[in-house]
Amino acid sequence: MNTALYPKAANTWDSYGEILLKLGKEKEGIKAYKKSLALDPNNENAKNIIRKSED
Repeated sequence: MNTALYPKAANTWDSYGEILLKLGKEKEGIKAYKKSLALDPNNENAKNIIRKSED
C-alpha cells in the first residue's frame, strides 16, 4: 500500500523489497530494490542486496 501512496519514496520500495525476499519472492523483491535504487542512487542497502542476488 505504501508504494501506491508514495511511489517516489525510495524507502517504501526498499522495505517492500525486503518483505518480498522474506516471503521467498526473490524476483519481485529484486525488482523493488532496483526501483528503490533508481529513486535513490545512494541507497547502499539496495546496492548490496542487488549485488548479492547476482552472485
